Amino acid sequence: MGATKLTRESNKTVKKTWRVPLPRLFSLLILLVSLLCSPRLASWANQAATFPELPRIVPDDFPPATLRDKVRVAYAAVLGNPLDASVNGKLGMVLDAYRPNDERAEACYRRAHQLEPRSFRWTYYLATVLAAQSKYEEAIVNLSLYCWCSLCARR
Repeated sequence: MGATKLTRESNKTVKKTWRVPLPRLFSLLILLVSLLCSPRLASWANQAATFPELPRIVPDDFPPATLRDKVRVAYAAVLGNPLDASVNGKLGMVLDAYRPNDERAEACYRRAHQLEPRSFRWTYYLATVLAAQSKYEEAIVNLSLYCWCSLCARR
């Protein structure tokens, strides 16, 4: 896999050094992170991202009465203020507490994350739901992008 290069040291010994090329996937990931951390391109990426629709939730589908009431209150809060990251995320938390791999919770966390991208809370909750759905690579990418972009923002 690697190329061998022979160098001479003091005309007496021959030393072999190995050069191992980086995998293309790793190089592309570094390029993607650097592009996303660029302020101009990051704003373009945010605009180009699709904003997930609010999932349709029927509170009567949740059996315990206390949970049904919590879902009803959280859903009404999101309907009343759909561009508030906090209420979107709280609805995701209620749904996630009842069904850890619920796609509706994922949609709520995605909405909250897009509304408040600098908040690690929504990135973390989104990653936990993705991991519960066995979408491990997507969960890792979300966490990695947040960490890299937060490092770039500190410069």
